[in-house]
Order: sequence, then structure tokens, then C-alpha cells
Amino acid sequence: MGGYDPVRYPVLTIDLGKLEHNLREIMARCAALEIQVAGVVKGFTAWPKIARVYERCGCTYLASSRIGQLRRLRDAGIQTPLMLLRVPMLSELEAVAEIADISLQSEPEALRRLNAAAARVFAEREDRKSNRAEAAESVSPERIVPEKIVSEKIMRGKPDKKIMRGKLSGNIVSAKLTPNGSGDNAARRHKVILMADLGDLREGFWNRQELIDTAAEIERDLPHLELAGIGTNLTCFGSVKATPEKMLELLAITAQVEAAIGRKLTYVCGGASSSLHMVLDGTMPDGVNLLRLGESVLLGAFSGCEMDFTYKDVFTLKAEVVEVKDKPSYPIGELAEDAFGRIRRYEDRGIRRRALAAIGLVDYGNYTDIRPRMKGVKVIGASSDHTILDVEAVKDRIHVGDVLEFDISYASMVYLTNTESVRREYRQADD
Repeated sequence: MGGYDPVRYPVLTIDLGKLEHNLREIMARCAALEIQVAGVVKGFTAWPKIARVYERCGCTYLASSRIGQLRRLRDAGIQTPLMLLRVPMLSELEAVAEIADISLQSEPEALRRLNAAAARVFAEREDRKSNRAEAAESVSPERIVPEKIVSEKIMRGKPDKKIMRGKLSGNIVSAKLTPNGSGDNAARRHKVILMADLGDLREGFWNRQELIDTAAEIERDLPHLELAGIGTNLTCFGSVKATPEKMLELLAITAQVEAAIGRKLTYVCGGASSSLHMVLDGTMPDGVNLLRLGESVLLGAFSGCEMDFTYKDVFTLKAEVVEVKDKPSYPIGELAEDAFGRIRRYEDRGIRRRALAAIGLVDYGNYTDIRPRMKGVKVIGASSDHTILDVEAVKDRIHVGDVLEFDISYASMVYLTNTESVRREYRQADD
């Protein structure tokens, strides 16, 4: 049987050079204020080729709401620590302990069960390490570094043996640990950031005392968890603006937690891209030291945050025109719901030139989230597999077989990187 060329369109082109430029520029401005960046990769479905840009730029964490995306990164050899953004389901806690290095949390019961899951996961991990060491020792003992053998034998000791290996000398030194441990023992604990709801009404503790009590419980009773910080989320549900006042409220809560547990926390996580404007306009309060950034990096923009130093065209959607005809602008016949159960409204503008592009709602979600780059072309609607364009203003320039380019939104990016119907194409920095 004869072969045939693979479908070329639609295609989503990702310019990795422009993405790296955006990320480095934003990270540099954050670093000037001693703010670390967790690079949010869920917008592009955590495809490893794109995620490696974040790793190369030195993000503190790679972050996603879905544990399956984090697994994809780990399976691809990504070494950067991984952050789970969504408060985890009880049914996925074993995977959280196994794959994620840090997670955002708001439920005491989930934390207790995560502690138990982490204990099992870390115990199994230590057993695997010990078995590998013993197998290597029996086959070729001269190839095993003595310090490593000593350390692994110690790790197989009783749980209450609080000893660790010196980093440089290889000598065994004693280490006085708090109930949750420190030093090498910290590597066997899952880090958590407790979320405080500051009014956006999505995830997070609303009752401040419950948050403080939960922090104390982690510190006192959950030895396989490490309380790494306090965080918040704004804008995503309740559209509450991230402001200096909200950050000061977060810092005050953090201070209360630190007073309750008797130590400083590593992170005060001040939100996502909606908080970046305070970095750029100099209003971010001192003490906030971690942001979770996705949309601002990927699109080079965020509502209310103007950036003249970023590329806005990291992503380009290309779709092929399959029909061009003059047609009425108002449907002919009795109107009903469309294929998606919606009642549409139409404006009668007479006969106009229309074009159909071979891409639809199942590919990008909402037709208002894609924007033609050619002036004079307007998206007026879509069905599952077609996008309807008004091209009257450029009717002599649009023909069947032409490929049109579109800018996309963050929401449409999620759809476009999740479907097998849209091919992905990468441009390197030197292309």
C-alpha cells in the first residue's frame, strides 16, 4: 500500500528561544528582590521539550496541578524539584509522595495520610537503595565508595538513630534533630506549603487558628513531612486582585505560624502571575520570596501587568483554510440551539465573504480565545471542527489552502497542547 504524508495542519509552533528570553528576563527581575520562581508547566501540558527550558534557566521548582504531568517530567529525566499545585486527592497521595518534592496543602486529614504515604514511599526507596548497594558490594566491592557503604548501612539502622554523614570529610558526625529531623533526614521528607485563603475563596485555610494548629501538628506529629512555607492564591476564582495589602496579610500569617513552631519558614509564596506586577512596579513587600509563574512567561503578558521586555508570540497557531464563499451573515430558517446547546445571536450584515478553517472548539475550547494575526480577518464563530471567519475586508487575499496564523490565550493553550489533532512544532533559539 502506498504511504501518505502526515497531516501538516493545524500546527502549534513553540519558539523555545523566545520562551527562554521571557523566562530569563522575568526571573532576573524576581531575583533582584530575592524572589524564587516555580515555573508552572501545566499551560503546555508539561511537555518535556518545553519544560527543559525552565530547567536550563534555573527555576527552583517545576509546577503543575496534575500528578500525571509531573510523572511525565520525571520519566523524561527532568531533575528540577517538582511542585504539585492543586490540593491533592486522597486517592493520589502515594503518587504525590513518590513523584512530587513539594505540594500545596489545605486539609489536615490529607496531611496525616500524606505523612503515612511518605513513610511507606521513603522506606521502600531506602530498601531499594540498600538492595542495590548490597548487590554491588557482593559483585565488585572495590568499586563501592566506602563512605557510601557506611551511609547506606546507617540508613538501614533503627529509625531513632539520628546520625548523618559529613558532607566533605565522609566522617560520621552526630546530628541533634527536632522531631521532624534535619540534615540528611530532610531528604526523606515531603515538603508542604500550607495555603491561606485571603479572600479569593478557592483553596486554603479560612480559619487562621486552624492553619496555625495544623502547622504545629506537622512540626510535632508528622515526621515525614516538612513544613516549608505558607502560600496563597489570588485572582483565579474570586478575581480578587493581588495587592501589597494582601501580601502583608500573608506575611503576618506567616509570622504567627513561625512564632507557634519556633523557627523560620523557607518560603512565603505570594501567588501566581497575578502577583508579578508588584515585582515590576516595586510594591512587593519584603519577605515574599516565591512566586508560581506560568501565563506571564508563556504569553509574555498578564492582565494588568504590562511588560515591554517580553515576546508575545512564543506560541503560534496555524490553521488551513478549506472553504471560501460569499454567504448571508444571518442564518436562513427557524433557529434553535447550536451543537453545544447554546442559543446564538446573529447580526444581519448582508452577504459577506466567509472562510472556514480546519480547526474547531474541540481543539482550542472557545473561539474568542484565538485571534487572527492578519488584519481584517475576524473570528465570528466555531463548531466542533470548523472555525468560521469573516474575511470580507481582505477577500482578495484569502484562498482555499491558505494557512492563517493566530495568537492564542492561556486557556486555549491548555486545549491545544492536550489534543493529538494539533501537531506541535518547535523552533530553537538559533532558528
